[in-house]
Amino acid sequence: MAEIIQFATGASSYDGPFGGGSPWVAAGMGYVIVTEGGLAVIDGGHAEDGERLCELICSLGGVVDTWILTHPHRDHYRALHTVCTDEALRERVNIKRVVYRFPEAFKDDE
Repeated sequence: MAEIIQFATGASSYDGPFGGGSPWVAAGMGYVIVTEGGLAVIDGGHAEDGERLCELICSLGGVVDTWILTHPHRDHYRALHTVCTDEALRERVNIKRVVYRFPEAFKDDE
């Protein structure tokens, strides 16, 4: 049996009015899929979410078999960037594979 954990990022939380005055959660979200075979992560959130997402992954064994990035918006890929560039976080999580397809025209300094 697989479990899907929605990771609503702390950096994305917004409780102010939007449109008709209803609160909403801004962009920046990911999913952790837990199966008998391991973990898959989809997106992950903003840079500030890297440590919190790392804690969740560590609580589930610390090994990510596949990390999927759906598109190159910072609120989707920056948590992975933080985990990979922060030495303390990188030592805590084992990411075996990253899967993505960004348009060739996409350019970012990172």
